[in-house]
Amino acid sequence: MKRNGVNRTDSFDFGQRIRSLRLLRGESQEQLALRAGITPAYLGMVERGEKNPTLLTIEKLCGALGISLEECFSNSAQVLDCPSDISRQILLRLQTMELSEQQAVLKILDQICVIRALASTKPPGKEDEP
Repeated sequence: MKRNGVNRTDSFDFGQRIRSLRLLRGESQEQLALRAGITPAYLGMVERGEKNPTLLTIEKLCGALGISLEECFSNSAQVLDCPSDISRQILLRLQTMELSEQQAVLKILDQICVIRALASTKPPGKEDEP
């Protein structure tokens, strides 16, 4: 995979890592960005690999996710903090898939998260209705 003219097949994708950790926690970009003290737009650019964050921003993101820098850059599944057997089963299945299949699963999960986020937001003035 090429991003910004650089072959990224063997390198660590920081933006993808942050996105995966954020989605595993069921958070929106807005929620994580607010806790990290950055804008959601900038977080989106980092996740897409369009921006390279400074070390300070990486530390802020790790702090907001509740992980250390070491855990962030580790390939260990322990960082994902799987609280349930279902999460472990999902991770085990993902590990057996090709990269293209994993990317397809991630897109499906992204859509589920978008739907959940939309369903959880109520229009203004509708909070008191049953």
